[in-house]
Amino acid sequence: MPRILSPLLPLALALHLLAGSAGAQELAVADLRGRVLLAETPLAGARVVLHHVGTFESGPVDSVLTARDGAFRFRLPNVPDPATDPEIWFASVLHQGVSYFSEPIQLAIQLDSVQTIRVFDSETAPPEGAALPIAARYTLIEQQGVQWFLTDLFHPRNETGRTLIAGAGGATWVYPLPEGASDLQLGGEQMAPSSAEIVDGNLRVTSPIQPGIQEVIVRYRIPEPFLTLRYPGATDSVELMIREPAPVAVAGLANGQPVEMEPGVRYRRFNGAGLVDAVVSLTESEEPLELPMRWMTVGIALLLATAGVVAVLRPHPAVVLPGQRVAATVFDARMSPFERRQLLLLELARLDEARARGETPDDEWSNRRRTLLERARELGRTGS
Repeated sequence: MPRILSPLLPLALALHLLAGSAGAQELAVADLRGRVLLAETPLAGARVVLHHVGTFESGPVDSVLTARDGAFRFRLPNVPDPATDPEIWFASVLHQGVSYFSEPIQLAIQLDSVQTIRVFDSETAPPEGAALPIAARYTLIEQQGVQWFLTDLFHPRNETGRTLIAGAGGATWVYPLPEGASDLQLGGEQMAPSSAEIVDGNLRVTSPIQPGIQEVIVRYRIPEPFLTLRYPGATDSVELMIREPAPVAVAGLANGQPVEMEPGVRYRRFNGAGLVDAVVSLTESEEPLELPMRWMTVGIALLLATAGVVAVLRPHPAVVLPGQRVAATVFDARMSPFERRQLLLLELARLDEARARGETPDDEWSNRRRTLLERARELGRTGS
């Protein structure tokens, strides 16, 4: 039954505002505004989907078509306020089989900006994967117990102007890994759990690769630190870090200044630039390594920021292979409680998107989501 308002209510409200009552407040308008561009051209008639990630429920909530100038607008039910509800809003566009996303909206001030979603036409990569130049490759080798692990961060550069997609049974990008690589884990924000695997000693990526410099983070087990790293094609910049103690001699890269990530945790560094079809060999040292008397101590955040790397040392917590235990989200010690809660909510968003794409089974999705929500609520209660 419709609610009937008194005809005197508008007048009473107007008089109340004119009187300048201390209790009067101006209602904020919760509009998420944006536009969709096809490369640099406004895209009309594109369907934009609004997504909500909250503590108790998540999913798509509305959709609109873009106007002639590519613009779109959603009216949110409330202005985001992390103090009362740590929620996230974002928009997505599906174009030629590829999903593109806006930045996540978590704060009221973000509603002042127009969100730009840039999409691209798609192109099917060759079955063996596209030959992409590498803007940078960062490699970290470390021992855990009796096992050795290698973390690789690749920045492949797609210069085609189109998003590369995999054809039936094909790949978008293939890259050689060291002999004996196994137990692949994926990290970063651009890789779905099922988008890469090790096939015949190669990293085989099937996820779409957008134009520009992209990010691929993988971590895998290696039999030993004495191995060969191959850099096919052009590689603009190379950084290799080996955790001590490791009696390893490196041929093919220049010695860099060692670093101490944290007290007692030291890494040797090697680097190179402008490599073409390079091969780097890691062999066992015949003599004990003499460390320099003075180590350059840098914080991990500073080192990775300088290198243009974020969360490279460990696989992304939102990406876990089937059958594996959910990895705990790793917080920087300097993060505020608010930042920690937002990180957990972003994980929830990625998890829900993976489920919507059919990449995460319902039971795994439910268990992982419950774990993330419990941690978010705990942070909200304790403020730690």
